[in-house]
Amino acid sequence: MAITWNETVQVSEAGQHWMEHRSTVYALLIDFLGNRPSFSLIADWSRDSRMKRVAEQYEAAGKIMNYLGGRSPEELWRIYQAESAAYDLLLQQFQPRQATQSHYVDEGCPQDVAECYATEGIAFNKLQGETDDHIAVELEFMTLLHDRMLDHSSDEHNMRYWMMVQESFLQDTFCAGLLLFAGT
Repeated sequence: MAITWNETVQVSEAGQHWMEHRSTVYALLIDFLGNRPSFSLIADWSRDSRMKRVAEQYEAAGKIMNYLGGRSPEELWRIYQAESAAYDLLLQQFQPRQATQSHYVDEGCPQDVAECYATEGIAFNKLQGETDDHIAVELEFMTLLHDRMLDHSSDEHNMRYWMMVQESFLQDTFCAGLLLFAGT
């Protein structure tokens, strides 16, 4: 009988912070791209302690916290109105931008993305009729992959597997639609 062991992955402190903060960034993007912003959503993010920690490390997060943090309810209401109007202008006006890859890439895209989810044993309960290739659903998938990677951070083989799945999904699927969405 052979005894096997898994090597523990050594991650720098900066790398550990990056891995921890990425979940918060995904959550922020899902909340603001998945649905029209609500006042409660704006208020929640204005006092989110996770975002404050991310803001200490990353300039863009600091800008978001400067925009949302420490605001009075009246100021948050004005921010909510401005962000809702911006969301409507971007995603719901006369010629709305579609937050789905199939609008920009390939008609078969939702099926391809669904196969990626199924391969990793993930099924989403989409309550608002989103397609599998909607940006918020894809970000949720990336969040789950990231969480699985963190769950296996003590096992180099499994951690590398989940890193590879994330990289593959980003390169082969997510980025193609995202770049076209951002550029139109």
